[in-house]
Amino acid sequence: MRISRYFKYFYLLGFISLYSCGDSNGGNGVQEETVPVDNGLLTYDQEVSSGKRLQFNQDIETQKSLQIDGSKIRRFNDIFGGPKSSDVISFMDTRINYVIDSETDINNRILVRELNAVQPETVATNIGMGLWQLSLALESQKIDFEINDSPVPINSGRTGIIQLGSIFDRLSTSERFGTLVHEARHSDCTGGMLQSDIERIRNNQQPLNYKCGHRHEICPGGHPYEGSFACDAHPWGAYVVQSIFAASIALTCANCSESQKTVAEAISIDSASRLLYDLNELLEGRLGPPDMSDSSRVE
Repeated sequence: MRISRYFKYFYLLGFISLYSCGDSNGGNGVQEETVPVDNGLLTYDQEVSSGKRLQFNQDIETQKSLQIDGSKIRRFNDIFGGPKSSDVISFMDTRINYVIDSETDINNRILVRELNAVQPETVATNIGMGLWQLSLALESQKIDFEINDSPVPINSGRTGIIQLGSIFDRLSTSERFGTLVHEARHSDCTGGMLQSDIERIRNNQQPLNYKCGHRHEICPGGHPYEGSFACDAHPWGAYVVQSIFAASIALTCANCSESQKTVAEAISIDSASRLLYDLNELLEGRLGPPDMSDSSRVE
């Protein structure tokens, strides 16, 4: 059974964050220098440059220092488990473990069979969840993914492998970190994987349970992102998580600049615009509470 058979499924999963919010501050002029292989949270693949690693480390340190009060933002605590920046870091740390470069050839890293893929221009993509779902479809075969010349077993969606997009380093710190929060939600297979969806994958069809991976759906006609996998129809997906996180910066950050707050506000509004349901109904609890759990079981 060839993985290349599932090319269309894999890249139409919708574990993709398209750049579309606010104005970027452009490149930050980070100079190349030697930095650790990881930062205690993320393991960088060897193809990720020293400059990008340093940029990531700076982004995480900046995020840690933000004085936000999520208790003032509806449902923030329910999503992140607490009101502080440290809680957002913990949320991400649980769901993202590895970072690979935008130029990394995925074909040569999957240690089962060839996957022929052409990637769209994105900010970042959570490939760990897609690889895990594909591994279930391969029956007796297993998938490993090579990071730093060593195989990483794909045992669950929370393996957390993020591939940077071609424009990731052109964004501001707020946009980059907001994207990582967004991609972290894609590592949750809420409720587990359906056996019927595994059969659908084998038949090159889309799974029906969008909550396993919190996949995006095609935006309908008349939407600003019409025709793109850039909308969420099910509650508590990646876009609402990103929107609530960005709102906490825009509305409660005590040590952020006005520019940072403006960018965060734009991110929050843009993310909320991608919801194909009523946000107020969600926040008021009429669509149920957020389930931030993950399961590797198959039913």
